[in-house]
Amino acid sequence: MIIQPYMPHRDNGVTAERQLEAMLTALPGDFGAFSEILDAGVDWKAMLDTAALHGVEDYIFKQASTAGVVLPGEVKQEAATRRACKVAWMMHLQTLLARSLDALDDHGVPSVLIKGPMLGERIYGDATFRSSTDLDILVKYDDLRRALTALRDIGYSATEHTITEALRGDHNVGVTSATPPVIEVHFHLFRRFGITLSSDEFMARSRTYETKQGRTVRILSPEDEFLFLCVHLAAHHFVRLAWLFDLKLLLARHPEFDWKLLMTRARSLKLVSSVVFACEILRQRLQVQTPILDMLNARQRARLSVNRYLFDRNMRLHNAPGTNFRKKVSFLVTSNVYTASLHDRFTSAVWFLGNNLWHRLNGRAPDPGDA
Repeated sequence: MIIQPYMPHRDNGVTAERQLEAMLTALPGDFGAFSEILDAGVDWKAMLDTAALHGVEDYIFKQASTAGVVLPGEVKQEAATRRACKVAWMMHLQTLLARSLDALDDHGVPSVLIKGPMLGERIYGDATFRSSTDLDILVKYDDLRRALTALRDIGYSATEHTITEALRGDHNVGVTSATPPVIEVHFHLFRRFGITLSSDEFMARSRTYETKQGRTVRILSPEDEFLFLCVHLAAHHFVRLAWLFDLKLLLARHPEFDWKLLMTRARSLKLVSSVVFACEILRQRLQVQTPILDMLNARQRARLSVNRYLFDRNMRLHNAPGTNFRKKVSFLVTSNVYTASLHDRFTSAVWFLGNNLWHRLNGRAPDPGDA
């Protein structure tokens, strides 16, 4: 989770974020609208900080440079320093990713790459334009132990306690070495909202992709990747505009995108609420219209209205925190009810609320898969 003083929301009153939203709404297709935003005036120091918070600073500043913007000297220097650090970090990630894939190949472990540098390379055209803090590799559930053995060969490991806890309540095992980053080995694609997405099913539908380095890797199919990014985004409360922009760029890369197939899979997986609400936030913040919102029946539209109301109330409470007990309880209740509303199944929502309450009363955090 990205820690920041406010939660991204269209009513949080942060001017630079409103401008950033407008820029990402215009890009990549409407450079004229982007130029108009620049002509209206931008506080570039505030924009640098806000864009960095959302993970799109390099992309935005590259577009501004293309538009002929001359940055203030101090901002230009800071942006260049951040850019150099990020490029070095992403090169490190890509080198580690190659080593990880070599190790998995040596042990005969099939894998699929999710998020990370390869997503940046595919949708931005340059891996360094998309911020990544770790690596995510999907393997089959039955291949987890072999995958962990393979990564141990390159110095990455996890304790048996960590593995046991992950298998009990999460969808990945985080393996570490003496230096960053963490490699998250997914044995399920995703586990939240009362459902578990089996890695085997999604790996069976995966596609090949040839990287700029000439390596052939496997990635999710467009519809599966969009679904995964939606539920990942919803699970993290839409905290980064970059993750919404990922969806926009992914759709731009796949004009043949099959919306009916996406809706069919969301229904079968009991993920309609979270996927639809992600598309609603995409519409609200980046003005991306998706056909999925036109596919809803009356009940699903009513559910979406409830999701929207609870999310707005939750964000407003977060952005204007109260110090008295009543306001703190109000925020706690609203945030949990909002998250519960993204569960398709009523029994799952009730379990989520009861489980969170039970763990809180007992003074410990719920399992990641239940949080």
